[in-house]
Amino acid sequence: MTIVMAMVSRAIVKPVDIEAAAVMYLTGLEPLLGCMVSTRRPYGTDWSTAPDELIRVTVVGGGEARDLVLDDAVLAIEVWAPDSERAADLAATTSALLDAWQGMTGDALIYQCQTQRPRSVDDPLTRNPRYLFTASVTARRHVIDTT
Repeated sequence: MTIVMAMVSRAIVKPVDIEAAAVMYLTGLEPLLGCMVSTRRPYGTDWSTAPDELIRVTVVGGGEARDLVLDDAVLAIEVWAPDSERAADLAATTSALLDAWQGMTGDALIYQCQTQRPRSVDDPLTRNPRYLFTASVTARRHVIDTT
């Protein structure tokens, strides 16, 4: 069997883990938020158990890379709290903090983040107040070392 190595004429890049970067960023602001930030519910598979307060971050999409180094991702941000007033305030604060997100977070270089207005979305499993919004994030892609 013959293995042929192709010459790479341009950099090979991959997207950063935007979920992990967003969780790291928001977790660092926990004193302002006052609750857990994660990519999943902390109660295992029991979705009928309502979290007291939780912010969940999930990548739900993104476009093709605009160019060699820029990557766009769309995050869904879900916010639970025991009452509607706290859920609305926590979602608004989280949205404002994400709108201000720029610079290095871990190994991710974030250029900009723009959120949509949080909205109330019923959670039929827990019946706790939940707010949902999306955030569009532009980050620098990572170069893969091919040497």
